[in-house]
Amino acid sequence: MPYIRKEKRQDFDLHISELSHVIANSGELNYAITRLVWNFVKSHGLSYTTIATVTGVLKNVADEFYRRIAAPFENSKLSQNGDVYQ
Repeated sequence: MPYIRKEKRQDFDLHISELSHVIANSGELNYAITRLVWNFVKSHGLSYTTIATVTGVLKNVADEFYRRIAAPFENSKLSQNGDVYQ
């Protein structure tokens, strides 16, 4: 989960904020994430554990984003536009 201690977040937030200002589209977001993951793999060594860590983290990020951001957005659109499953 992305919930690290608040005092640790400051080590990341400035860099992440700067990077997010130059990402203009989905391809650039994909590139930035891919390079971050690849740098993690290179620094930790290619192994089953590293692969499992990366794939697990990416899945958890996607799941948490959907749970916290996408699902509430979809629910607001459901309320606004009506249910298609009725």
